[in-house]
Amino acid sequence: WSKAHAIEVLLREGKTDEATRIPAPQIAHWDSYKMLLACARHEPASQIQALASKVEVDDDPEVDYFFAGHLAYCGQTETALRFLKIAIDRNYCSYPAIDKDPFFDGLRENARFQKLRQAAIACHEDFVSNREKQQFTVADALSKQHSAGLAQPKSIGVPSSP
Repeated sequence: WSKAHAIEVLLREGKTDEATRIPAPQIAHWDSYKMLLACARHEPASQIQALASKVEVDDDPEVDYFFAGHLAYCGQTETALRFLKIAIDRNYCSYPAIDKDPFFDGLRENARFQKLRQAAIACHEDFVSNREKQQFTVADALSKQHSAGLAQPKSIGVPSSP
């Protein structure tokens, strides 16, 4: 796991030589990192395409977001957009990260990317709105409990020492 994230950070910082010295992580179904490193090493397009075809949707939409970035970095636009859509549809809102992630620099002008960006913004706004409503509801409930005397701490019988 630490290898995966070290590769991510180093490539995003433009430290390609350092990133390519790290071996791909040995995590089941995370073959995306093999492809990402092959791209960073400028390996042949046929090899990158073969590796891209092995990238699988993950159970975790955050991982799908990372894989979308890898695919975008490697010029696999259609698959990158598909993975990004899956991540957003599964409530990994990705905004504002999507605006700052250098892996998506090559897609910023793509019309489908722009639509996905708008979906990510809407997802984020919905999340924030629901979080604020939930915080208000919890605060309101605690206030009502306190007013009713229900929030008083209760003592529990603790045996005294002999």
